[in-house]
Amino acid sequence: MQRLYKVRAIGKNKTLVIWNASFKRADQAATPAEGKDDATATKTITGVFRGGLDNLKKLAEK
Repeated sequence: MQRLYKVRAIGKNKTLVIWNASFKRADQAATPAEGKDDATATKTITGVFRGGLDNLKKLAEK
């Protein structure tokens, strides 16, 4: 997976975080196995992003 982070101040006590990534599903076959398809990969990566951003927000608000 390739990823890129950008952090910018956008005002007093406000920050914009841009988090880009590219990834591939586990099964690259034309008809991937269940659980190794695009939907599963997207759901997994979305969970990783959400968890990371939620934790970053929590740390910043301390």
